Amino acid sequence: MVKAMFMDSTGAVVLSPDPQAGLYFTNRRSEILKASIPPGHLVYQIGETSQILSNGTLQATMGVMRPISFQDRDD
Repeated sequence: MVKAMFMDSTGAVVLSPDPQAGLYFTNRRSEILKASIPPGHLVYQIGETSQILSNGTLQATMGVMRPISFQDRDD
């Protein structure tokens, strides 16, 4: 995965319409945290594959993608 990129109708890059959207995961203390991917970096999700291939010796981190929340607009 790479950092999310959003564009307006002209193709110009804009900020996310919902800063709360993105990848969230649970750490070892059961805290839900938002993953932050810096510009120019690449992130690999290998937890579930590692858990399956290790027959459960390794445990995947629970994660979820939170979608963009669109509010009603008048335009």
